Amino acid sequence: MKIPFYRSLRFRLIASVVIIEVVMLSIMVWNVVDAIYQTHTERLNDTANSIIQQISDTSGNYLVSVDYAALEEYAEKVTKHPEVSYLIIKSSDARPIITLGDYQSRVEPQIDLHPTRVTDGIYDIAAEIKLAGRVQGKVLMGFSLDIMKDSIAMARNRSIAIAVTEITLSVIVTIFLGIYLTRNIRALSEAAVEVGDGNYDVTLPVKSDDEIGLSARAFNKMVVDIAERTQKIKTAQERIQLLMDSTAEAIVGIDENTLCMFVNPAAVSMLGYDSAEQIIGKDFHLLVHHTRADGTPYPNDECSIRVGMQKMDMIHVDDELFWRADGSSFPVEAWTHPIIQDGEKQGYMLTFIDISARKQVEIELEQHRYHLEDLVLERTAALQSANDELKAFSYSVSHDLRAPLRHIDGYSLALLEDYANNFDDLGKNYLYRLRKGAQRMGELIDDMLRLANVSRREVNRETVNITKLATETVNKLRDSEPERNVTVGIMSELVSEADKGLVQIVIENLLGNAWKYTSKKDIASIEVGCQETDKETIFYVRDTGAGFDIKHVENVFQTFKRLHKEEEFEGSGIGMAIVARVIKRHGGQIWAEAEVGKGATFYFTLIGNSESSGLWGQAS
Repeated sequence: MKIPFYRSLRFRLIASVVIIEVVMLSIMVWNVVDAIYQTHTERLNDTANSIIQQISDTSGNYLVSVDYAALEEYAEKVTKHPEVSYLIIKSSDARPIITLGDYQSRVEPQIDLHPTRVTDGIYDIAAEIKLAGRVQGKVLMGFSLDIMKDSIAMARNRSIAIAVTEITLSVIVTIFLGIYLTRNIRALSEAAVEVGDGNYDVTLPVKSDDEIGLSARAFNKMVVDIAERTQKIKTAQERIQLLMDSTAEAIVGIDENTLCMFVNPAAVSMLGYDSAEQIIGKDFHLLVHHTRADGTPYPNDECSIRVGMQKMDMIHVDDELFWRADGSSFPVEAWTHPIIQDGEKQGYMLTFIDISARKQVEIELEQHRYHLEDLVLERTAALQSANDELKAFSYSVSHDLRAPLRHIDGYSLALLEDYANNFDDLGKNYLYRLRKGAQRMGELIDDMLRLANVSRREVNRETVNITKLATETVNKLRDSEPERNVTVGIMSELVSEADKGLVQIVIENLLGNAWKYTSKKDIASIEVGCQETDKETIFYVRDTGAGFDIKHVENVFQTFKRLHKEEEFEGSGIGMAIVARVIKRHGGQIWAEAEVGKGATFYFTLIGNSESSGLWGQAS
């Protein structure tokens, strides 16, 4: 883009400098000429007054002595002054005594007050001749202004010549300076135009370290930055466009008047149009969103999309109908997000998906739900019947099995007490073992009933003080074996939301096992505490007892599986199975850490998904 010379910065710079120089030098010349004029007029005025005063002072003696010849000689010397035009000396009776110079053509001169007031080219002045206080005559003199005018003209011409020379030199310097300065500025301007047109391959040469060079470096850096940012913006726009083109979700930009600003291909396809131009600029509400789900008209002021725009908030709906180009409708789930720029709403973004398939699935799921509900009221009835049968079986076991065991135990005891002398030691041993087996069988029946009861018992959660339960259990254990040297540490304020009765079973079994398996230690310790995590509270019971091989940890929580021999530690092998069943009923987990001869730690949680299986017996 070429700029005309008269509009260029170079022309304006040169013209401005020339105008300023002309004005300044004109003012200077005028001031100089005026000063010269004032100087010369003042000098002439002073000279004229000085000369006439000298003649006045000198002429008095000559007039009194009537020595007119000497006076004339003196006067002739005075008139030789180059600026004196004429000299007239008159007596006291106004009679001319001496007249010298150009006076014939003059009448009685009018006395001028100052050379600046002269109009005829002669400065006329007069003075009285006094001697001893008496007027002896009068002196009239005329001074020519030609010399003064010539001097003034010469000074004026010299000043004008100097001014013209300075103006010429200034113009020349300005032209060269303007060309030098504006050459780089012009290059900068042309480069800026190139950058404005999108050409970022422009580089200004850096030829100096002055302001121009600094500007060139800054411009080159700016162009590089602009090119990089433009490329980033272009890349971002391409990615956004790629995202808009690639996403399966329909995206529509709508202004405050519900006019469509842009759409992505998914929206065009979903709405049944051939191109975005068929949608852009149209009222989106009237085009695709003009009825409710039941087919009734949807007033513009009640449009959920418009409401979301007015509230400047995100709106989510999943019961709307949109209409396709062919007049068919489909259910959508839609979201609106306001488009905010500088605190002002510019429109909103609408995203939506076709949920026809989902709606069909929901209908099918609803039908399945009804079917499953029927299967559940049947399954529940069957479970209730089975539960009733289990209760009846438990009752039968409790009574029908216990009676024979009590008979066996009772008759065996009667034999030992009443017929002891009839048995040798071997027979007595058989009877003892018979009684012990019956008692053992009773204990197993009790444990089995407890396990069944735990499995079908309803979990009623409340705030349970585990610290208190643990303390009460330990006190009972100490009372049963006061001779034991066991250090027990129970953390304070151990609480959880759980079934108190079931948790008591857990605490009694865990502490009972810890007490039992530390019985062969001279000095033993038991600890009850908890560990807090971001998600849950983990309780634990730790002991320094016999421990066990961790690879067999899963057997700990199974029915009738024992890790120690009967002669080492008594037990039915059901206690830890009951504990695991209680933890499972609470939706928690239980696991263990152990080492042979160094004790064991059992961890458990009481909060979780009800009836979830958990990780029973997982070793950490």
